Amino acid sequence: MVKNNSGAGFHDRNSKNSNGIKPLRIGHSLVRTHPESGRKALYVNPGFTIGIEGLAETEGAALLEELFGHNDDARFQYRHVWRQHDLVFWDNRCVMHQATGYDPSHTRHMLRTTVKGDRPF
Repeated sequence: MVKNNSGAGFHDRNSKNSNGIKPLRIGHSLVRTHPESGRKALYVNPGFTIGIEGLAETEGAALLEELFGHNDDARFQYRHVWRQHDLVFWDNRCVMHQATGYDPSHTRHMLRTTVKGDRPF
């Protein structure tokens, strides 16, 4: 199980947000199984994952840094080059995503929808 800080507005793993609220600590699996394909995916995020239950803090931090590095490997990344009228979507159950910069002289119009998912297993 990994330990996560859940919620927005936290600047580091031990901080309070701007409202003085400490992050909610939750646990979940280190790896999750996609319910349709059966494929395994890492279920960690450097912005939220703060430790691994059952490991000493230094040992857990070292393992997490290795896993975060694996996630950052270019072999496992797709980088979209935007063109007019593009539509992009992904399955949040097995994909990490991060916005990249865009030309501020262009209008950025984005609509987001979320489909109710299942519990990770």
